[in-house]
Amino acid sequence: MSRLSCCFCVMGSKKDVATAATLRPRLFAKYVELERRTGYTMQAGRSLEKAAGFTVEDLMTTAPSRRKADAKAAAGQVEMSF
Repeated sequence: MSRLSCCFCVMGSKKDVATAATLRPRLFAKYVELERRTGYTMQAGRSLEKAAGFTVEDLMTTAPSRRKADAKAAAGQVEMSF
């Protein structure tokens, strides 16, 4: 994450949104559902799904262990397994 803020900050970058969505998939799904229902987006001119680069449905079909590894990689962390 490039900034210290709410996980789906309106000022977050696409990378920040993707990382947050990967780390908090249920919250991402709730926010996306709210965007869909109201027709308003959290970020000006783009939905959270567009910012993240994937849909809720895509995210939920990914195994939790893969989501965690993807989030660490997106955040610039290296996952080590022994």
